[in-house]
Amino acid sequence: MHFLALNTERTDLHFDNPIVRQAIDMAIYKPDLAMVFVDGFATPVYSQVHPGLGGTSSANINHYDPEAARALLAQAGIDPSEVSFQINVNNDGWRRMAELMQAQLRQNLGIEVHTIEQLDMATHVTKLNSGDFDAGQTSGIVQHGAFWWDFYAHSRNIGNFNRSRMNDPEIDRMIEAAMGTADINEANRITEEITAHLNDITLHIPLFIVDIVRAHHADLVVPFVDAAGTTHFETVYWRTQ
Repeated sequence: MHFLALNTERTDLHFDNPIVRQAIDMAIYKPDLAMVFVDGFATPVYSQVHPGLGGTSSANINHYDPEAARALLAQAGIDPSEVSFQINVNNDGWRRMAELMQAQLRQNLGIEVHTIEQLDMATHVTKLNSGDFDAGQTSGIVQHGAFWWDFYAHSRNIGNFNRSRMNDPEIDRMIEAAMGTADINEANRITEEITAHLNDITLHIPLFIVDIVRAHHADLVVPFVDAAGTTHFETVYWRTQ
């Protein structure tokens, strides 16, 4: 699952304000991002935990609605010109997406992404872990929702997988309750509550899940499969005679 992490410690950019995060989420058209990243071979995601996981919830999700996003900022008294930030990425696909988000946020909200910085993986991860960033590319391996949020929202993982640097004792308590039960139904119930809450405060900007399509035919050429076993279907082509 790919998402954009906003550093909630950047109070100067209002990223600690859930209304600002919500408005940004509502101003980004995710199907277009999937198109520039993997030629559309991806499923847009609007929940903080994607629909295939135990403990997901569609409650309080945001939809693309630039007009409503502008109204949210106005009601909160937030001047869009005060929300000018940099996006850090580590590959060409994410650079293309960041450029598209830059255009969408400028057009839809008047928010400026002033810089897109493409870094090598080691430097990118170091900056994310240290908090030396405004907004950054990140993604997560699909797991059960409770496990997901143990990594991505618990305060003990600030400086590691908690890219947003969220520090909320109530969220910590709920995650610990879900992780501490052997009853999968109870874990799902608690995780649904966590997800609904994190949807409401827009912890991250969820983007999409890349679709993995596998096929076999003598004339179908698969140029490479990466170390994780993923076939990048956008590179597959038919052999010509």
